[in-house]
Amino acid sequence: MRFRTFLTAGIEVLHLGAQKAQSNAWPAEHWQTEKGRWKLYTPAIDAHLSDSLLPMSFGSSIEGFVLLLEVADFASWSHSNFFAKADGYVSYRHKVKEVWSVGQLDWHEIKNLTPKGQLTAYADALRIAVHRITQAKRRPKSFDVEQFAQATADLLQQAKVSQLSRTTYLNSPSRRVRELSSSDGR
Repeated sequence: MRFRTFLTAGIEVLHLGAQKAQSNAWPAEHWQTEKGRWKLYTPAIDAHLSDSLLPMSFGSSIEGFVLLLEVADFASWSHSNFFAKADGYVSYRHKVKEVWSVGQLDWHEIKNLTPKGQLTAYADALRIAVHRITQAKRRPKSFDVEQFAQATADLLQQAKVSQLSRTTYLNSPSRRVRELSSSDGR
């Protein structure tokens, strides 16, 4: 089973380690006065879950799950339709055997949490997104939602937060091996 996160964040969300990025829209003073940061690195979470879920099967209808994670101050974005509604969005893509589902994290609730607290919030958003599949108009016929939800919850519970940071992931040898094998077409 493949797993990945498609992260959409409001401009107010500050990512740990990204203050010097070229695409950073905030001046240095903002980074100094605003202490809240998104401390997790979603590609590291994706790698952890994908590697662990790869040998597992949750039914013949699904081979991949995409969490459309939205992190923002939703109250300040209420005038736009940039983010999904609170009841979320689910799409079953039967040709590619994937389910895409929205999970949301309110920036004001998570920005000052520890990395472990943010991982718990991420796990809660994932659980809600997975359970939303059961309410979709079009849903996979053969997909054990409960088993998948439990497996991802267990894997996130067992995850070492230190392994889910940007620095640790970018310097990990397993990441380089994964990149090399994917560039070889394997």
